[in-house]
Amino acid sequence: MGRVHLEALRRVEGVDVVAIAGRELASAQRLGEGYGIEKFESDYRKILSDPSIDAVHICTPNALHYA
Repeated sequence: MGRVHLEALRRVEGVDVVAIAGRELASAQRLGEGYGIEKFESDYRKILSDPSIDAVHICTPNALHYA
C-alpha cells in the first residue's frame, strides 16, 4: 500500500517525498528506489525530529485502522 500512497503524493503539486521510515530498513529502501528518495530510517522518530520535514504521511495496513 505504501507504493500506492507514494505514487499519489508524487502527483500533488508542491509535495516532495524526501524520506521513508519502516520497521525494516531494507523494505523502506526498496520502496524508495526509483523515486529519488535519499533518506531512510527504521526509527520514525528520526524523521519526526528532522526540522526540514514539514509533514508526515502515515501508511498502515487497513486491519490496523481504528474508528
